[in-house]
Amino acid sequence: MIGILYHPSVLSRLMNGKGSFEKPAFYKEAARKAEEKVIFFSPLDINWQKGTVRGWNGIAAGKGRRADRLRVPLPSVIVNRMRTNRNYAKKMIQRLKGRGRIMFNEHNVVSKLKIHHILAANKKLLPHLPAADAVSSSSVKELLDQNACLFLKPSTSSVGNGIIRFRKINDDTVAEMNILGRTKLKKVSIDQIVRIVKQRKQGYLVQRGISLMKLDGNPVDFRVSVQKDGRGRWKYVGSVGKIAKKGSIVTNIHCGGRSRKAADLFSSWGWDGRKIERKIAKLGLRIAKTLDKELPHIADLGLDIALDEQQHPWLIEVNFRDLRITFRGAGEKEKWQATFENPIYYAAYLNKQLKQLKQREKEQEQEEKQKKEQMKEEKVKVKEQEKEQVKEKEKEKEKEKEEQQQRQQQEEEQRQQQEKELEERQQDEKEQKKEEKENQKKKKKEKKKKEKEKKKKNEKKKNEKKKKQEKEQRKKQKSEQRREQKPESEKTAELKVAAALLVNEA
Repeated sequence: MIGILYHPSVLSRLMNGKGSFEKPAFYKEAARKAEEKVIFFSPLDINWQKGTVRGWNGIAAGKGRRADRLRVPLPSVIVNRMRTNRNYAKKMIQRLKGRGRIMFNEHNVVSKLKIHHILAANKKLLPHLPAADAVSSSSVKELLDQNACLFLKPSTSSVGNGIIRFRKINDDTVAEMNILGRTKLKKVSIDQIVRIVKQRKQGYLVQRGISLMKLDGNPVDFRVSVQKDGRGRWKYVGSVGKIAKKGSIVTNIHCGGRSRKAADLFSSWGWDGRKIERKIAKLGLRIAKTLDKELPHIADLGLDIALDEQQHPWLIEVNFRDLRITFRGAGEKEKWQATFENPIYYAAYLNKQLKQLKQREKEQEQEEKQKKEQMKEEKVKVKEQEKEQVKEKEKEKEKEKEEQQQRQQQEEEQRQQQEKELEERQQDEKEQKKEEKENQKKKKKEKKKKEKEKKKKNEKKKNEKKKKQEKEQRKKQKSEQRREQKPESEKTAELKVAAALLVNEA
């Protein structure tokens, strides 16, 4: 739903069918085309506790019929059509924004000097900006020395009220003051005019006067409408001329001015209307885009642009709450109606963006929810896996323990077997050693026995030999004795026999 925010007094007039610069029917028709609903309300209709508004449906009261009020939720996008320079309005805007609502045209009362500084930062716009400064004796004197006339303007006023034209006439300085369309002429000095504007406590700026094109001797400037459209882009809607009433220093319709088609004015001056309008449109869009960077959520501007005799466009003023009456007065019905439609189309675009954003947020929430659920499931799985792993590890440990026990048992059995085998070997070795020892003893004994026997035998042999030798000796002795008794031939024969016996024994 789209909301249109009005001052309570304006809403009351509309509900009672009284005349107004606002046309709810145009808003409703645009909302129908954009497939949106629209509700009209004032700050007094907001119920902050419930987050609702008691708004008007746009059908005015008639004979025997009262205007209908509806209780609906606070609209998600709000088109601001009331001045927002009061503190209560600023607080209301902050509360609405705090609830996630979008309000565009929230900045519709902005210091003219601030606007000048923002635009002057764009070098491409400098040739189209009349010199301006805060009002002081020095700034007024400096600009008056360089220009034929100056304009002193209240920093935040509208519809031309309080504007002063200050210029030199011969050796005097004269102030022409606009008060509700009436021009009051007064001869004053620079210091006097500075004191006058400072006494008004509105905050004034001084601006170089531009030599405007005229029609029948009356100054002419142009109201140029630039608005954001249904794609969120700045769009040039159109231009319409504003002609000052005779003797007036301002062209405002509220101050007696009248409107006329721009094409008719260009034609009356003998200009190429299409070429001039392209130039104006280009300048208007550049101004809007420059301001959009510094003043967020602006979407509806009424620019006052003047043309000099060289067909050069100058920006006179920026209106953030265009009343749209100039197009109606010039008979430009389509452009007039378009100035009501474009804000609705732009609001519908913002609504769509919000819905898409909410849808994305919802999808993101769902994705996050799914991710959380997946993470939860994964955590459960991980825990189950961890439990399984713990069980597996426990099984492995049990298995390892059993295997270890088996290994230990096997090792113990092997150890016992080895010990047994070792004992057996040792026993065998012991027995073997014992046996060897016994064998050795036996061998030694046998050896000794043999040696003894041998010794005995040797001794026997020796004894026998000795006996034999002795016997032989005795024989020999006997033989010798016989030989001595025998002849020599027998002795020799006996010696030979003895010698042969000795050789045989050897």
